[in-house]
Amino acid sequence: MACDFGLPDGGDLMGNKRVGALAWFSLALATVYFLHVPQEPGVHKNINPTTQVTNAARRTGVRSTPEFNVFNFIGMGDIALLFNAHSPDGGSLYTILNRSGQSDVASFHFIADHVRWAKFSPNGSWLALERIEPGATGLQRTLWLISSNGDQRQQVATGAQVPAGTWMPKGSTYLYGIHHLYSLRPLGSPRYLPFRLSGKATIRSIEFSPHGRTAALLIRENASGTSGSYDEIGLWRRGARALRPLVVVAPPNGLVLGPFSADGKSLFYWPVLVHAPGSASVAQSMLSVVTLSGQGATVVSTPIEPGAIQPFGQNRALVLVAGNSPSNHLNLRLAVWYKGNLSMLPGNANAVELWPAVNPQATQIAFVSAANPGWSTGGPQGVRSLQGQLQLAAYNLGSTRIHIIAAAGNGVSMPVYDATGRRIVYTQNGKVMWIAADGKGVPYFVAGPALPQGSPQTAPTGEQPVVIADYLPVPDVSGQGRNHARNFQ
Repeated sequence: MACDFGLPDGGDLMGNKRVGALAWFSLALATVYFLHVPQEPGVHKNINPTTQVTNAARRTGVRSTPEFNVFNFIGMGDIALLFNAHSPDGGSLYTILNRSGQSDVASFHFIADHVRWAKFSPNGSWLALERIEPGATGLQRTLWLISSNGDQRQQVATGAQVPAGTWMPKGSTYLYGIHHLYSLRPLGSPRYLPFRLSGKATIRSIEFSPHGRTAALLIRENASGTSGSYDEIGLWRRGARALRPLVVVAPPNGLVLGPFSADGKSLFYWPVLVHAPGSASVAQSMLSVVTLSGQGATVVSTPIEPGAIQPFGQNRALVLVAGNSPSNHLNLRLAVWYKGNLSMLPGNANAVELWPAVNPQATQIAFVSAANPGWSTGGPQGVRSLQGQLQLAAYNLGSTRIHIIAAAGNGVSMPVYDATGRRIVYTQNGKVMWIAADGKGVPYFVAGPALPQGSPQTAPTGEQPVVIADYLPVPDVSGQGRNHARNFQ
């Protein structure tokens, strides 16, 4: 049962991933939130936006029911949207789903309240998510597997923190653990994997290679207590009983695990100083890459965030480069990494470039851009100014200029491509929209918080932006039938 309550500290640098790209920046922007009352440009004139609530969404505890126009999302896959995302007690999670094999039916569903993050299974049938819930000794974090239409659910774990975990690359099997490794098919029983760790070691994060045969695990060893902690990245092949060490650092150093390269032959990671007593958390570090045979190299200084490195193609990656100006922590530019070399995107050297995405064809990059405000501490006025300036931009790889998609307006964030690469889905001032990737035409409204009739054109006190928790343009159902929960009504 959902209910309202507060939340203690929301995790640490080395723990589970936060919602959305560049979450540290999102948290700053969360103090500024404007939206217009719902008469949106681009909504099909012969179709009214769907505003009725599903049965699941009528339950007690839903703050407000968002407005949806699912007709504008037909044929565009499945998307998970987190409203009030940066509230201290978690946000309200909804999905928009397209039926398999039918191109003219889409629907929206309430999933859960008090959600911190959510991730679709590769086949689109289920979501793994973390909730904040009351426990016997106070608030606790719970890991759930919930069907993508919200009808079926299974609590996996509960405690001060949820186990590290990830979906297996095919189907709907979740791999997770803290001191041991388990696999779980939704609504089934956990299967203990014969994988050995030392007595005081804990699993901090897990990343699968694109082909799914190898996983990288970040392990924290606590042999001598906190002062003797150190981190290790090891490779685990499915069925193996032990890790093969790949990167090991001595105290007080730590590691943050990044993704595999697109060809699965290398792994990105960040070395950081986070274990020293009294040391401050760091916002950026020198991104590094290591081949699976152990040959390593540094790439460039980036924010320590999953969205800062996006492998694509065979051996390229899109990298968010942190500038070397200590007085301006938003000195961020995009570059393409290829065979050890970095090529900055053309354009204004003083611009701020955020939330990068690559289309499925690996021919175009979408991101948001604005003039660098030059402020170092942020503050409400600086954050408001930058958020209001962010515009959607597109860059065709190999070209010499960046195209600003002015029709998308200002206040844009979190762009992602649909499966065709011809549409860009994004958030803008509390709404979810899409627009043609070539910049032609008008934006189309998908979802946004609904305001009462005659209310001011700003969000109610305490409401925060909507974020794209996860987007699955094409669920992968190769080699298997979908879980029955997928055949929703």
